[in-house]
Amino acid sequence: MFKLIHIVIHSCFLLLLCFGLSVYSQAGLEVRGSVVDATSMRPIGYATVVGGREGGIIAYADSVGLFRVELEGVPVVLTIASPGYDTHELELLDIPDSVLRVELDPRLITMGEIVVSATRIPQSVALSPSSISVVTREEIGQNNGSSLASVISPTVGVFVKDYGGASGLKTIAQRGLGAEHTLILFNGLRVSSFQNGLVDLGMIPIGEVERVEVVRGGHSATYGADALAGVVNVVMRPSSYTNTFEATTSVGSFGYKRYQFSGGTSFADLGIRASYQEERGKENFPYRFHNGNLVHNIKRVNADFVARYGSINTSLVITEHVKLVSFAHSFRSERGVGGPVVSPFSSSRARQTDSDNLVQMTLAADILPTVRLRTSFQGHYAYQRYRDPDLVIGVNSLDNYFKNIDLRLESSLDYILNDASRIIVGGELVRTFAEGNSIVSSVRRSQVGSFVAGEHRLIKSTGAVSELVLYPALRFDAITSSASSWSPRLGLLLAFKEFDIAIASKLKPALRASISRSFRVPTFNELYFNGGGGIGNPNLRPERSVGFEMGGTISFSMAGDHYIQASYFLTAMNDRIVWVAAGGLGVTPKNIRKVHTNGIEASYEWKLIRKFLTFKFSYTSLRSVKASKEYPGDPNVNTQLPYIPQETLNLSLSVSKSLEGSVFRQVGGTVSHQFVGFRFYTEDNVNFIPSYSITNLAIRGRLQISQFGVITKVEINNVFDEDYQVMIAYPMPLRSYRVTVGVEY
Repeated sequence: MFKLIHIVIHSCFLLLLCFGLSVYSQAGLEVRGSVVDATSMRPIGYATVVGGREGGIIAYADSVGLFRVELEGVPVVLTIASPGYDTHELELLDIPDSVLRVELDPRLITMGEIVVSATRIPQSVALSPSSISVVTREEIGQNNGSSLASVISPTVGVFVKDYGGASGLKTIAQRGLGAEHTLILFNGLRVSSFQNGLVDLGMIPIGEVERVEVVRGGHSATYGADALAGVVNVVMRPSSYTNTFEATTSVGSFGYKRYQFSGGTSFADLGIRASYQEERGKENFPYRFHNGNLVHNIKRVNADFVARYGSINTSLVITEHVKLVSFAHSFRSERGVGGPVVSPFSSSRARQTDSDNLVQMTLAADILPTVRLRTSFQGHYAYQRYRDPDLVIGVNSLDNYFKNIDLRLESSLDYILNDASRIIVGGELVRTFAEGNSIVSSVRRSQVGSFVAGEHRLIKSTGAVSELVLYPALRFDAITSSASSWSPRLGLLLAFKEFDIAIASKLKPALRASISRSFRVPTFNELYFNGGGGIGNPNLRPERSVGFEMGGTISFSMAGDHYIQASYFLTAMNDRIVWVAAGGLGVTPKNIRKVHTNGIEASYEWKLIRKFLTFKFSYTSLRSVKASKEYPGDPNVNTQLPYIPQETLNLSLSVSKSLEGSVFRQVGGTVSHQFVGFRFYTEDNVNFIPSYSITNLAIRGRLQISQFGVITKVEINNVFDEDYQVMIAYPMPLRSYRVTVGVEY
């Protein structure tokens, strides 16, 4: 059945592609162009091209700023626009022979106007029905840390569960839900594990990350299973069409070392970018163990790690209307698992090996100026082995391994109906294979999904209203070993025109709301686990939730640029899977829990004197409670779920000064502060982990010598030597240091 569906879908897409290209090739006058930032010369994705001074949208630029338009004749005036930039009018008296380069000047107000792709339909952060945060490459370079965990930890609504040091497991908790409820994507394609639903954020390096898009709220309507709390899309750096080379090295406390080499070049229509990174550390950091009134100064043991990462990204222009983009990475790590510390004499000899190999290929074809076909293939292989010679089950010590293979085919058709409506339809075929020595047998899972999403401007420029936009979406998923699911979502955005008031100018408010239904499929461990201490339950039902969000944004200019975002959210989940005692079998998972979460999120950003100084603030307050009895007389109803802080606060202040005409091109620094409230670690809400506050500092500089740039960075983590734990019994490092030196060409 799945093979038949596979053949039918591919045949339809190929016929549609051939028909579209034949029609397109017969059209008359074509103009090709590239849209770039006039300051940085970086491509501007998803800019709009309007035909004539009073015309409608006739084309969209792609993710790297390239566009093609068909004209009926010349002369004609094209208007190119993108959020955060001044519009540019281009008068054409004849058809140019080469690709036009259109440079857009950044407007003063640019915060919140970054276009993101994690919502399927490209949207700006400020004009989206969802609450979104984007961490740009510039911000990644300004802050401390070298992994995805350090990048998203300061993001509003996000809490990173950290099991201690650089080698410790790090998972995401978004809006009071578990790590398995946030879907992790690479370049828009799923990489979350089918085995346990997790992604170790500490093992994802950020050297080749272009930006990270954090979309909050239920999004099963566009991405299917597991996107109950939100979506995190990691967008990798694109391939290069110029010759570039970068080399950096870092050293730090506790034996930390890192080497990275990356570069790019091009051959005719083929652009290439490749990188290699090696990171290692002993992680024998000192910590304080509190045993009643006694304090023991101890060093962490068996927490060393070594990780190697390589990637390659290519972009090939096949024809004027067809482009093939590919990305591949290979990651391998070997690390000690220090384990929980419950006494001054706690020890562990456990070791873990992880391997992750990923291949992605995306074919994008402009069938018509307003119709784009996109087909992606992904192959994902993950391997994990955990060994603990001190944990003996039966007569053998624990030695478990898992292998997962995920083959994925996704296709979508993006159709701009007119300047008021846009629609995208798509589908995916997924085949997953898993095996391991602690699951019942080799596992196969097949999945078929299809979705439709739209963007419809109901009102455009009326009175004080700039636009009223409706964002409907609907998806159907059929998954073997699980029930099928319909996932609807409806978003609404009301944007107002800019206005001035008192000393504030260019005020632009927007209101948004959305309601969605999402689901999570049981993991392979929950269904088929058969190891020491537990057994899976093949009769589990998917978890289901209904989510609601309302909020707004406002940007304005007053002694700099200001951007404010606030949201109220509510999620009600049924059939939450919980591992419970199962007699002599140990534990087994069951659908027995209801969970309700609600809270507020607020963030504020102020950029002064054209980004010389940037101040950021974010605050989250939430309640995530068990809303059902799991047995008669259960006293733990309406108690906060373990390890979920009721409030978090993040502050940062960045200073960056450019020195034109000098060898010292740029100097700057960032100080960041994070407060995390106490977390209960028992369901009765009696025992808790104290709140903590962490301050980090980074100082950076850049020298320019001919065509070479020399970068330096000094990081101080936990400046005030805070003694704290994120998860109970997992100590965190005290003050530590890192120094990075690099060369760019």
